[in-house]
Formats: sequence, structure tokens, C-alpha cells
Amino acid sequence: MTELEQQVEPSMVECQVINYVLGKRSYDFIKLNHLDASYFPGYRDEFLFLQSHHRKYGVVPDVSTFLDSFPDFDLFEVVEAEDALLDKLREEKGYGLITQALQKINERARENSIEAANLMKQQAEEIIHSISILRHNEVYDLFKKAHERAELYIKKLNLDGILGCMTNIEKLDKVTHGWLEDDFVTITARTQQGKSWILEYFLLMPWLLQKKKVMMFSLENSKLLAGYRADTLLEHFSNDALLAGRDVLRWADQKPDKTSQDYLNYVEQAANFDVPFLVFDGSDNGNEPFTMPIIEELIEVHQPDIIGIDQLSLLAPDRPTRSIRETYVNITRYIRAMVNRIRKPVLLVSQSGREAAKQGMKDKEATPELLHIAESDSVGQDSTRVVSQRILDGILKLSLKKNTFGRSEVDVLLKWDIDLGILEPLSLEPGDPNPESRF
Repeated sequence: MTELEQQVEPSMVECQVINYVLGKRSYDFIKLNHLDASYFPGYRDEFLFLQSHHRKYGVVPDVSTFLDSFPDFDLFEVVEAEDALLDKLREEKGYGLITQALQKINERARENSIEAANLMKQQAEEIIHSISILRHNEVYDLFKKAHERAELYIKKLNLDGILGCMTNIEKLDKVTHGWLEDDFVTITARTQQGKSWILEYFLLMPWLLQKKKVMMFSLENSKLLAGYRADTLLEHFSNDALLAGRDVLRWADQKPDKTSQDYLNYVEQAANFDVPFLVFDGSDNGNEPFTMPIIEELIEVHQPDIIGIDQLSLLAPDRPTRSIRETYVNITRYIRAMVNRIRKPVLLVSQSGREAAKQGMKDKEATPELLHIAESDSVGQDSTRVVSQRILDGILKLSLKKNTFGRSEVDVLLKWDIDLGILEPLSLEPGDPNPESRF
């Protein structure tokens, strides 16, 4: 044991780990994480006893055998997660080493500041090396563990292929199986192609049909506009009539089909649908642009099942950047890492660049490619899926340009009356799900 590693105070986490190993009757926690006596200065003898017993007999000693050698040891059950125990053990060792190192550096600094600076660097490297814990998972045998994937397969049979948040667009759901917990989905198109509408539709469907809690950052439009769009998409009230305040909200055969009273009845039903659909707009951050750390903080507080952000160009980086391209890289890399932490799908709206417009002039039916996403390749690279869209003569074309989990380059054609929020296949088959009147 080096002078740098000396500690004398016993700690609770050291005692927890020893109890955890005794309770599990397994030495794997110590072995797989390469722990040694330097992590147990307060329970050094107890650790060395465990280590010696395991080396000699290949098993952890029985509790009675252990207590025979350490009758005063505090025995208790440990239910803490292994990662938490490991992190606390590592933190305690690091703190002790840093305290001792600072004392040595301070003493050296009184004599020679240059030598003290060199010692500081040396000690820092030694501490980092000393507390660098290698984490190894148990070796996975593909066929001895086959029952695990069989159990998962059986569960999936009962989900009709929809493993995540559904879009209610049959062809798209068949290919994606819904937006999954580790999905970062980008929706891209040129201006005036309905990106915000499609984002909101993709959020409304799991909210309505699967009772998923939604959080939407409507940074381009106000909460009021987002609300009227939701009313239009769900119940097909004319969006223009809602915004203008007309009594007749839909006509059919030159007669009023939906009126203000229908709207009031719908609002009453919607208010009683007890699933949160939380919306933030540009006014909700003190009129400052949202950054991803602020968004992640709100996600941690409200715990939604799916998150939508409209749109990339209205987000701010979490640190200073030198260009729009660097800003986008900062944001999309953060989202990718955040999805891995929160395990919830995030849908992001992103603008396509000028090249997409040039392509559209040559081919009116073409949807933007990954390389056409404005300003940065990072959007396409960091996304697990990319949905590109284009409207032409009342037909919406959705193209799955990237699909990390399966088939890509899949096109879906839908009839779309934007004013009435009607979005349906070109030919609606009997029995196809329709979101109307689902409250």
C-alpha cells in the first residue's frame, strides 16, 4: 500500500460492499470491477479475509464463517444498486487520495512552487489511474441466454408489432414499430411543408391511442396555435375558422357540419381526458432561447413518455460556438446523449437547406435527403431515424430516409387536408384505426 493510498477512517460504503458480497455469496462484484484492498482502508482485514477465502476455496465464505473471524462486524441486508455502490466507493477513495495529495503539494510549495506544480501533475495522474475502475459485464453466452430473448419475443406478440409510440400511420408503424425508447427522430422539410403539424400529429397519436404522457416544446408557434392545431387534428374543426372565430367550424354538402357548440362539447371531453400533454413555447424561459440542459431538466421534473421539439434553429447551444454548424453539432450530440440517459424518444423538427429546394424544382415529388438537412451533417448522423416530407396537391409524402433499427427509403403517401386536419391513406381500408371520437 503506497503512502498516497493510506486511509484510516472506516466508511459505510465499504461495509455495504462487504455485506453485499456476503449476502449474494458471489465474488463477482469485486472481481469484475478489479477492486483491491486500497478501496477498503477502513475494513482492510475483512476484505483480505474475503479475498483469501475466495482464492483458496473458490467461493465467498459463509456468514457464520466470516463472523467467527469478525464477531463485531455490522451485518445487514444491502439493496442498493451495484453501480451506486461502485460510484460511492470510487468517490471515497478519490477524495482521500486528493486530500493527502494536496497536503504534500502544499508542503512542497513552501519550498519550491515549480516543483510543487510538477508534483501536482504527477499526483493527479496517479490518482486518476488509481481510481479508474474497469467495468465488465458478465460474459454473455448467446444460446444459454436464448430464453431471455424468447421471453421478450412472447411479450412482443401481444403488442401487434408496435413496441413504442405509434404514429397511427399503418405503413410507417409497420416499418418503425413505433418510436422506441432510444430513438432520436428528426422530421425535416423545406419551409411551408407542414413540419410542425406532423410533429404534433406524431405526439397526439400516442397520447390519444396509448395514453402516453407528452411534452412538446413549441418554439416556433405559441401554445394557442399549438392548441388549435391539436383541436383540428383530433376532431377536424377548420383551423382557419378556429383562428378567425367563426361559428361554423366545418361545412359538408353546403351545410354546417360542426359548429361552435360542437367545439365546446369537444373541449369539455378533452379536458376530462386525464393524460398530460404539456406544452412550452418561446415565452417560457424568460424570453431566452431554450438550451438542451434546460429541456432535460424539465424532462426530469415532469417525466414524459415522448418529447417533441419544434425546432432546431430556435434552440441555443449550452456553450459558446463559432458558427451555426457548430451550434447544431452541439445540440444534436447533446440530444443523442440525453436520449441514452432518459430512455425516452425525442422528435426534433429541422429545416432542410437550399439544395432541397433546388431538388424540388427538378422533381416535384422528391423529398429532402439526409445531405439536404440545413447547416450540419450532425443532424442526420446523430438521429436514429429521419423522416423527410413534402406536400404536393393535397398529397403528403413521408419518406423514411434513415432507420437505424430496420428498413429505410420507405415512402408513405397520405391525403392531407391541412385546414381540417384530415390525414389518411390514399385508400382507407375497413377497420383501419381512426382517431376521431376516442375520448
